[in-house]
Amino acid sequence: LLLDSPLFGVGSGGILRVTLCAADLDEARILYDHLAPISAIMIALTAGTPIVRGYLTDRDSYWEVQCSATDDRSAQERGFAPVTTAKGKLMKSGLGTIESYLGPGPSSKDMSFNSQYNDMYYTYESAASVALMNVGIDRELSQHVARLFIRDLHFATAKMLRDKDDATSSRSNGQEHFKRFLGCNRQNVCLYPPNTRTRSGWEVEFVSLEVQLTDEENAAFISFIVLLSRVIISYSLNLYIPISMMNQNMVRAQKVNAAKEQVFFFRRDLFSGRDGKQSGPGLISRGGENSGWINTHAGDYNADATPSEREARGHRHLGPGSPDTTEYVELTINEILNGSPTHKVAGLLNIVLSYLPKLGLEYQAENELRRQLVLIRRRASGKLCTLATWMRNFVEKHPDYRHDSVVSPEVNYDMLRTLNDIEERRVAAPELLAT
Repeated sequence: LLLDSPLFGVGSGGILRVTLCAADLDEARILYDHLAPISAIMIALTAGTPIVRGYLTDRDSYWEVQCSATDDRSAQERGFAPVTTAKGKLMKSGLGTIESYLGPGPSSKDMSFNSQYNDMYYTYESAASVALMNVGIDRELSQHVARLFIRDLHFATAKMLRDKDDATSSRSNGQEHFKRFLGCNRQNVCLYPPNTRTRSGWEVEFVSLEVQLTDEENAAFISFIVLLSRVIISYSLNLYIPISMMNQNMVRAQKVNAAKEQVFFFRRDLFSGRDGKQSGPGLISRGGENSGWINTHAGDYNADATPSEREARGHRHLGPGSPDTTEYVELTINEILNGSPTHKVAGLLNIVLSYLPKLGLEYQAENELRRQLVLIRRRASGKLCTLATWMRNFVEKHPDYRHDSVVSPEVNYDMLRTLNDIEERRVAAPELLAT
Protein backbone atom coordinates (compact mmCIF):
# COMPACT_ATOMS: atom_id res chain seq x y z
CA LEU A 1 0.00 0.00 0.00
CA LEU A 2 1.22 3.49 -0.83
CA LEU A 3 0.72 5.73 2.19
CA ASP A 4 2.55 8.83 1.02
CA SER A 5 1.58 11.32 3.72
CA PRO A 6 2.23 11.70 7.46
CA LEU A 7 -1.53 12.20 7.77
CA PHE A 8 -1.91 8.45 7.42
CA GLY A 9 -0.03 8.32 10.72
CA VAL A 10 -0.66 10.98 13.35
CA GLY A 11 -3.43 12.63 11.37
CA SER A 12 -5.73 9.65 11.13
CA GLY A 13 -6.54 9.26 14.81
CA GLY A 14 -7.50 5.86 16.15
CA ILE A 15 -5.13 6.01 19.13
CA LEU A 16 -6.55 6.17 22.63
CA ARG A 17 -4.06 8.00 24.83
CA VAL A 18 -4.01 7.67 28.60
CA THR A 19 -2.09 10.35 30.52
CA LEU A 20 -1.05 9.43 34.07
CA CYS A 21 0.10 11.93 36.68
CA ALA A 22 3.09 10.89 38.80
CA ALA A 23 3.95 12.12 42.26
CA ASP A 24 7.54 12.91 41.26
CA LEU A 25 10.23 12.03 38.74
CA ASP A 26 11.10 8.74 40.46
CA GLU A 27 7.50 7.54 40.20
CA ALA A 28 7.27 8.75 36.60
CA ARG A 29 10.38 6.72 35.70
CA ILE A 30 8.90 3.60 37.28
CA LEU A 31 5.63 3.99 35.35
CA TYR A 32 7.48 4.73 32.11
CA ASP A 33 9.60 1.59 32.38
CA HIS A 34 7.01 -0.89 33.60
CA LEU A 35 4.15 0.18 31.35
CA ALA A 36 6.29 -0.09 28.20
CA PRO A 37 6.32 -3.94 28.15
CA ILE A 38 2.50 -3.91 28.36
CA SER A 39 2.19 -1.99 25.08
CA ALA A 40 2.25 -5.02 22.79
CA ILE A 41 -0.36 -6.78 24.91
CA MET A 42 -2.69 -3.80 24.69
CA ILE A 43 -2.10 -3.34 20.95
CA ALA A 44 -3.17 -6.93 20.29
CA LEU A 45 -6.12 -6.73 22.68
CA THR A 46 -7.48 -3.47 21.22
CA ALA A 47 -6.64 -4.16 17.55
CA GLY A 48 -9.15 -2.37 15.34
CA THR A 49 -7.57 -1.46 12.00
CA PRO A 50 -7.43 -4.36 9.55
CA ILE A 51 -8.47 -2.08 6.67
CA VAL A 52 -6.19 0.70 5.39
CA ARG A 53 -6.93 2.91 2.40
CA GLY A 54 -9.67 0.59 1.19
CA TYR A 55 -7.69 -2.64 1.42
CA LEU A 56 -7.94 -5.56 3.83
CA THR A 57 -4.37 -5.96 5.07
CA ASP A 58 -2.45 -8.83 6.67
CA ARG A 59 -2.31 -7.09 10.06
CA ASP A 60 -4.89 -6.02 12.61
CA SER A 61 -3.26 -3.01 14.25
CA TYR A 62 -2.57 0.52 13.11
CA TRP A 63 0.75 0.80 14.97
CA GLU A 64 3.17 0.09 12.11
CA VAL A 65 1.17 2.29 9.71
CA GLN A 66 1.49 5.17 12.15
CA CYS A 67 5.22 4.61 12.63
CA SER A 68 6.01 4.18 8.92
CA ALA A 69 3.87 7.09 7.68
CA THR A 70 5.80 9.51 9.91
CA ASP A 71 9.24 8.05 9.19
CA ASP A 72 11.36 10.89 7.78
CA ARG A 73 14.79 9.24 8.11
CA SER A 74 17.19 9.84 5.26
CA ALA A 75 19.05 7.08 3.42
CA GLN A 76 22.07 7.72 5.64
CA GLU A 77 19.99 7.57 8.81
CA ARG A 78 18.40 4.32 7.65
CA GLY A 79 21.80 2.78 6.97
CA PHE A 80 21.25 2.54 3.20
CA ALA A 81 24.11 4.94 2.47
CA PRO A 82 27.40 5.84 4.20
CA VAL A 83 26.97 8.40 6.98
CA THR A 84 28.50 11.67 5.77
CA THR A 85 26.15 14.48 6.75
CA ALA A 86 23.73 12.72 9.13
CA LYS A 87 24.46 12.52 12.86
CA GLY A 88 24.30 8.74 12.81
CA LYS A 89 22.21 5.70 11.98
CA LEU A 90 18.70 5.79 13.45
CA MET A 91 17.23 2.36 14.12
CA LYS A 92 13.60 3.48 14.32
CA SER A 93 11.13 6.06 13.08
CA GLY A 94 10.47 9.05 15.29
CA LEU A 95 7.28 7.27 16.31
CA GLY A 96 7.87 3.78 17.65
CA THR A 97 8.73 1.79 20.74
CA ILE A 98 10.98 3.19 23.44
CA GLU A 99 14.67 2.86 22.74
CA SER A 100 15.78 2.38 26.34
CA TYR A 101 14.48 2.11 29.87
CA LEU A 102 15.14 5.00 32.24
CA GLY A 103 15.70 2.89 35.31
CA PRO A 104 14.87 4.14 38.83
CA GLY A 105 16.29 7.48 39.96
CA PRO A 106 19.73 7.66 41.63
CA SER A 107 18.11 8.08 45.06
CA SER A 108 15.67 5.19 44.59
CA LYS A 109 16.03 1.98 46.58
CA ASP A 110 14.52 0.01 43.69
CA MET A 111 17.13 -2.47 42.46
CA SER A 112 15.06 -4.20 39.77
CA PHE A 113 16.66 -2.37 36.83
CA ASN A 114 19.60 -3.95 35.06
CA SER A 115 21.46 -2.07 32.33
CA GLN A 116 21.44 -5.30 30.29
CA TYR A 117 17.71 -4.75 29.66
CA ASN A 118 18.76 -1.88 27.36
CA ASP A 119 20.17 -4.33 24.84
CA MET A 120 19.41 -2.40 21.62
CA TYR A 121 21.62 0.18 19.94
CA TYR A 122 20.32 3.73 19.54
CA THR A 123 21.82 7.09 18.61
CA TYR A 124 21.72 10.22 20.74
CA GLU A 125 23.30 13.68 20.71
CA SER A 126 26.47 13.15 22.75
CA ALA A 127 27.04 16.87 23.40
CA ALA A 128 23.55 17.23 24.85
CA SER A 129 24.02 14.14 26.98
CA VAL A 130 27.32 15.42 28.38
CA ALA A 131 25.81 18.83 29.10
CA LEU A 132 22.98 17.22 31.08
CA MET A 133 25.31 14.95 33.04
CA ASN A 134 27.51 17.93 33.88
CA VAL A 135 24.58 19.48 35.77
CA GLY A 136 23.82 16.31 37.71
CA ILE A 137 21.40 14.37 35.48
CA ASP A 138 22.06 10.62 35.51
CA ARG A 139 23.24 8.82 32.38
CA GLU A 140 19.99 7.03 31.47
CA LEU A 141 17.85 10.16 31.69
CA SER A 142 20.51 12.29 29.95
CA GLN A 143 20.67 9.94 26.98
CA HIS A 144 16.87 9.71 26.90
CA VAL A 145 16.62 13.48 26.46
CA ALA A 146 19.64 13.70 24.14
CA ARG A 147 18.08 11.29 21.64
CA LEU A 148 15.43 13.94 20.89
CA PHE A 149 18.04 16.21 19.33
CA ILE A 150 19.41 13.66 16.87
CA ARG A 151 16.44 14.02 14.51
CA ASP A 152 15.53 16.76 12.01
CA LEU A 153 11.75 16.72 12.41
CA HIS A 154 11.49 19.53 14.94
CA PHE A 155 8.76 22.12 14.59
CA ALA A 156 7.05 24.94 16.46
CA THR A 157 4.11 27.17 15.67
CA ALA A 158 4.61 30.79 14.59
CA LYS A 159 2.89 31.87 17.80
CA MET A 160 5.55 30.13 19.85
CA LEU A 161 8.41 31.71 17.91
CA ARG A 162 7.32 35.29 18.56
CA ASP A 163 9.09 37.35 21.16
CA LYS A 164 7.94 36.48 24.67
CA ASP A 165 6.93 40.11 25.21
CA ASP A 166 4.59 39.93 22.22
CA ALA A 167 0.95 39.88 23.32
CA THR A 168 0.26 36.95 20.98
CA SER A 169 3.16 34.88 22.27
CA SER A 170 2.39 31.62 24.06
CA ARG A 171 4.95 32.64 26.77
CA SER A 172 6.16 29.08 27.07
CA ASN A 173 9.65 29.91 28.41
CA GLY A 174 10.88 26.98 26.36
CA GLN A 175 8.62 24.34 27.88
CA GLU A 176 6.16 24.27 24.98
CA HIS A 177 9.10 24.11 22.57
CA PHE A 178 10.45 21.09 24.42
CA LYS A 179 7.03 19.48 24.26
CA ARG A 180 7.18 19.83 20.47
CA PHE A 181 10.47 17.92 20.48
CA LEU A 182 8.74 15.19 22.43
CA GLY A 183 5.80 15.28 20.01
CA CYS A 184 8.14 14.60 17.09
CA ASN A 185 9.56 11.56 18.89
CA ARG A 186 6.37 10.00 20.24
CA GLN A 187 6.83 6.46 21.50
CA ASN A 188 4.61 3.78 22.97
CA VAL A 189 5.17 5.42 26.36
CA CYS A 190 6.05 9.11 26.71
CA LEU A 191 7.54 11.05 29.64
CA TYR A 192 6.54 14.69 30.05
CA PRO A 193 8.25 17.06 32.52
CA PRO A 194 6.32 19.48 34.75
CA ASN A 195 4.93 22.60 33.09
CA THR A 196 4.95 25.76 35.18
CA ARG A 197 2.47 27.40 32.84
CA THR A 198 -0.22 24.73 33.26
CA ARG A 199 1.01 23.71 36.74
CA SER A 200 1.06 20.06 35.75
CA GLY A 201 3.55 17.71 37.33
CA TRP A 202 5.46 14.79 35.85
CA GLU A 203 3.27 12.88 33.41
CA VAL A 204 3.52 9.53 31.65
CA GLU A 205 1.44 9.00 28.53
CA PHE A 206 0.45 5.51 27.39
CA VAL A 207 -0.27 5.59 23.66
CA SER A 208 -0.68 1.93 22.71
CA LEU A 209 -4.46 1.57 22.82
CA GLU A 210 -6.63 1.72 19.72
CA VAL A 211 -10.00 3.46 19.98
CA GLN A 212 -12.79 0.94 20.46
CA LEU A 213 -16.30 0.89 19.04
CA THR A 214 -18.17 1.85 22.20
CA ASP A 215 -17.63 4.23 25.09
CA GLU A 216 -17.91 1.28 27.48
CA GLU A 217 -14.94 -0.49 25.87
CA ASN A 218 -12.82 2.67 25.85
CA ALA A 219 -13.65 3.30 29.51
CA ALA A 220 -12.76 -0.28 30.41
CA PHE A 221 -9.27 -0.11 28.88
CA ILE A 222 -8.59 3.33 30.34
CA SER A 223 -9.63 2.10 33.78
CA PHE A 224 -7.38 -0.95 33.44
CA ILE A 225 -4.32 1.12 32.55
CA VAL A 226 -4.97 3.56 35.40
CA LEU A 227 -5.48 0.73 37.90
CA LEU A 228 -2.42 -1.11 36.62
CA SER A 229 -0.31 2.02 37.10
CA ARG A 230 -1.44 2.22 40.73
CA VAL A 231 -0.74 -1.50 41.23
CA ILE A 232 2.77 -1.11 39.78
CA ILE A 233 3.52 1.55 42.40
CA SER A 234 1.66 0.01 45.35
CA TYR A 235 2.79 -3.61 44.85
CA SER A 236 6.23 -2.74 43.42
CA LEU A 237 5.64 -4.92 40.37
CA ASN A 238 8.60 -5.75 38.18
CA LEU A 239 7.66 -5.97 34.48
CA TYR A 240 11.13 -5.51 32.97
CA ILE A 241 12.00 -7.54 29.88
CA PRO A 242 14.88 -6.76 27.48
CA ILE A 243 14.11 -4.08 24.88
CA SER A 244 14.81 -6.64 22.13
CA MET A 245 12.03 -8.88 23.48
CA MET A 246 9.65 -5.93 23.67
CA ASN A 247 10.40 -5.09 20.03
CA GLN A 248 9.60 -8.67 19.01
CA ASN A 249 6.37 -8.50 20.99
CA MET A 250 5.31 -5.37 19.11
CA VAL A 251 5.77 -7.17 15.77
CA ARG A 252 3.75 -10.16 16.94
CA ALA A 253 1.00 -7.95 18.37
CA GLN A 254 0.09 -6.62 14.93
CA LYS A 255 -0.44 -9.99 13.29
CA VAL A 256 -3.90 -11.18 12.33
CA ASN A 257 -5.86 -12.33 15.41
CA ALA A 258 -2.79 -11.85 17.61
CA ALA A 259 -4.91 -11.69 20.75
CA LYS A 260 -5.68 -15.40 20.37
CA GLU A 261 -2.95 -16.82 18.15
CA GLN A 262 0.29 -15.23 19.33
CA VAL A 263 2.53 -15.68 22.35
CA PHE A 264 4.54 -12.86 23.90
CA PHE A 265 7.71 -12.64 25.93
CA PHE A 266 6.78 -11.80 29.49
CA ARG A 267 8.28 -11.80 32.93
CA ARG A 268 7.22 -14.89 34.86
CA ASP A 269 7.49 -13.55 38.43
CA LEU A 270 6.27 -9.97 38.71
CA PHE A 271 7.01 -9.72 42.43
CA SER A 272 10.75 -10.44 42.37
CA GLY A 273 13.71 -8.24 41.56
CA ARG A 274 13.00 -4.99 43.41
CA ASP A 275 15.45 -6.09 46.14
CA GLY A 276 18.10 -6.96 43.56
CA LYS A 277 17.42 -10.72 43.69
CA GLN A 278 16.37 -11.83 40.22
CA SER A 279 14.57 -14.97 39.13
CA GLY A 280 16.54 -17.76 37.53
CA PRO A 281 18.02 -17.17 34.06
CA GLY A 282 16.61 -18.62 30.87
CA LEU A 283 13.46 -18.55 28.78
CA ILE A 284 10.60 -20.96 28.17
CA SER A 285 9.97 -20.79 24.43
CA ARG A 286 6.82 -22.14 22.80
CA GLY A 287 6.80 -23.24 19.20
CA GLY A 288 10.40 -22.28 18.45
CA GLU A 289 13.01 -19.83 19.69
CA ASN A 290 12.06 -17.03 17.30
CA SER A 291 8.49 -17.97 16.54
CA GLY A 292 5.46 -16.27 18.00
CA TRP A 293 3.00 -18.93 16.83
CA ILE A 294 1.46 -21.17 19.43
CA ASN A 295 2.15 -24.87 19.06
CA THR A 296 -0.93 -27.06 18.80
CA HIS A 297 -0.15 -28.57 22.18
CA ALA A 298 0.92 -25.34 23.86
CA GLY A 299 -1.89 -25.60 26.39
CA ASP A 300 -0.69 -29.01 27.56
CA TYR A 301 2.24 -27.68 29.57
CA ASN A 302 3.08 -29.93 32.50
CA ALA A 303 5.49 -28.72 35.15
CA ASP A 304 6.39 -32.34 35.96
CA ALA A 305 7.17 -33.30 32.37
CA THR A 306 10.73 -34.04 31.29
CA PRO A 307 12.55 -31.50 29.05
CA SER A 308 12.12 -33.79 26.03
CA GLU A 309 8.38 -34.13 26.73
CA ARG A 310 8.04 -30.36 27.06
CA GLU A 311 9.89 -29.81 23.79
CA ALA A 312 7.63 -32.31 22.05
CA ARG A 313 4.65 -30.29 23.26
CA GLY A 314 6.12 -27.03 21.95
CA HIS A 315 7.75 -25.87 25.21
CA ARG A 316 11.52 -25.50 25.22
CA HIS A 317 13.55 -24.22 28.15
CA LEU A 318 16.42 -22.16 26.76
CA GLY A 319 19.44 -21.30 28.88
CA PRO A 320 20.59 -22.34 32.36
CA GLY A 321 18.44 -22.69 35.45
CA SER A 322 15.17 -24.45 36.18
CA PRO A 323 12.09 -24.08 33.93
CA ASP A 324 10.05 -23.45 37.07
CA THR A 325 12.11 -20.43 38.13
CA THR A 326 13.12 -19.05 34.75
CA GLU A 327 12.95 -15.28 34.34
CA TYR A 328 11.03 -15.07 31.03
CA VAL A 329 8.39 -17.19 29.36
CA GLU A 330 6.39 -16.92 26.15
CA LEU A 331 2.72 -16.61 27.16
CA THR A 332 -0.61 -16.08 25.49
CA ILE A 333 -2.50 -12.90 26.32
CA ASN A 334 -4.97 -15.05 28.24
CA GLU A 335 -2.14 -16.33 30.44
CA ILE A 336 -0.60 -12.88 30.88
CA LEU A 337 -3.84 -11.25 32.01
CA ASN A 338 -5.81 -14.13 33.52
CA GLY A 339 -2.89 -16.12 34.91
CA SER A 340 -1.29 -19.49 34.30
CA PRO A 341 -0.86 -21.90 37.23
CA THR A 342 1.29 -24.20 35.12
CA HIS A 343 3.77 -21.40 34.44
CA LYS A 344 3.31 -19.90 37.94
CA VAL A 345 2.10 -16.61 36.45
CA ALA A 346 -0.28 -14.62 38.66
CA GLY A 347 -2.11 -12.72 35.89
CA LEU A 348 -2.30 -8.94 35.72
CA LEU A 349 -6.09 -8.87 36.00
CA ASN A 350 -6.00 -11.01 39.13
CA ILE A 351 -3.45 -8.67 40.69
CA VAL A 352 -5.52 -5.61 39.79
CA LEU A 353 -8.67 -7.20 41.23
CA SER A 354 -6.85 -7.96 44.49
CA TYR A 355 -5.94 -4.27 44.70
CA LEU A 356 -9.47 -2.90 44.25
CA PRO A 357 -10.65 -3.39 47.87
CA LYS A 358 -7.63 -1.40 49.09
CA LEU A 359 -8.99 1.70 47.33
CA GLY A 360 -11.93 1.95 49.72
CA LEU A 361 -14.38 2.79 46.96
CA GLU A 362 -18.12 2.88 47.38
CA TYR A 363 -19.85 -0.35 46.40
CA GLN A 364 -21.33 1.05 43.19
CA ALA A 365 -18.00 2.46 41.97
CA GLU A 366 -16.07 -0.73 42.71
CA ASN A 367 -18.77 -2.86 41.11
CA GLU A 368 -18.58 -0.74 37.93
CA LEU A 369 -14.80 -1.22 37.75
CA ARG A 370 -15.19 -4.96 38.20
CA ARG A 371 -17.78 -5.00 35.42
CA GLN A 372 -15.35 -3.19 33.11
CA LEU A 373 -12.58 -5.64 33.92
CA VAL A 374 -14.88 -8.54 32.99
CA LEU A 375 -14.88 -7.25 29.41
CA ILE A 376 -11.08 -7.28 29.34
CA ARG A 377 -10.95 -10.73 30.93
CA ARG A 378 -13.32 -12.14 28.30
CA ARG A 379 -11.44 -10.43 25.47
CA ALA A 380 -8.17 -11.88 26.75
CA SER A 381 -9.64 -15.37 27.11
CA GLY A 382 -10.92 -15.32 23.52
CA LYS A 383 -14.59 -15.41 24.47
CA LEU A 384 -14.90 -11.96 22.88
CA CYS A 385 -13.13 -11.08 19.63
CA THR A 386 -11.31 -7.85 18.82
CA LEU A 387 -12.88 -5.18 16.62
CA ALA A 388 -10.33 -6.04 13.91
CA THR A 389 -11.41 -9.69 13.91
CA TRP A 390 -15.07 -8.70 13.67
CA MET A 391 -14.39 -6.34 10.75
CA ARG A 392 -12.28 -8.92 8.92
CA ASN A 393 -14.96 -11.58 9.32
CA PHE A 394 -17.66 -9.19 8.12
CA VAL A 395 -15.73 -8.28 4.97
CA GLU A 396 -14.78 -11.86 4.14
CA LYS A 397 -18.39 -13.04 4.50
CA HIS A 398 -19.92 -10.15 2.54
CA PRO A 399 -21.47 -11.33 -0.75
CA ASP A 400 -19.83 -8.47 -2.70
CA TYR A 401 -16.31 -9.20 -1.46
CA ARG A 402 -14.18 -10.87 -4.15
CA HIS A 403 -11.38 -12.05 -1.85
CA ASP A 404 -8.88 -9.73 -3.54
CA SER A 405 -8.25 -7.52 -0.46
CA VAL A 406 -10.29 -4.69 -2.02
CA VAL A 407 -12.97 -3.36 0.33
CA SER A 408 -15.44 -1.80 -2.10
CA PRO A 409 -17.59 1.23 -1.17
CA GLU A 410 -20.61 -1.07 -0.93
CA VAL A 411 -18.90 -3.43 1.52
CA ASN A 412 -17.50 -0.48 3.47
CA TYR A 413 -20.93 1.17 3.74
CA ASP A 414 -22.63 -2.00 4.94
CA MET A 415 -19.89 -2.60 7.51
CA LEU A 416 -20.01 0.95 8.90
CA ARG A 417 -23.78 0.91 9.03
CA THR A 418 -23.76 -2.38 10.95
CA LEU A 419 -21.10 -1.08 13.35
CA ASN A 420 -23.18 2.02 13.97
CA ASP A 421 -26.20 -0.16 14.74
CA ILE A 422 -24.12 -2.25 17.13
CA GLU A 423 -22.79 0.86 18.87
CA GLU A 424 -26.34 2.17 19.31
CA ARG A 425 -27.49 -1.27 20.53
CA ARG A 426 -29.93 -1.79 17.66
CA VAL A 427 -28.05 -4.91 16.57
CA ALA A 428 -26.63 -7.50 18.97
CA ALA A 429 -23.01 -8.61 18.60
CA PRO A 430 -22.37 -11.10 21.42
CA GLU A 431 -19.07 -12.16 19.86
CA LEU A 432 -17.77 -8.57 20.17
CA LEU A 433 -19.37 -6.97 23.24
CA ALA A 434 -19.98 -8.29 26.72
CA THR A 435 -23.63 -8.34 27.71
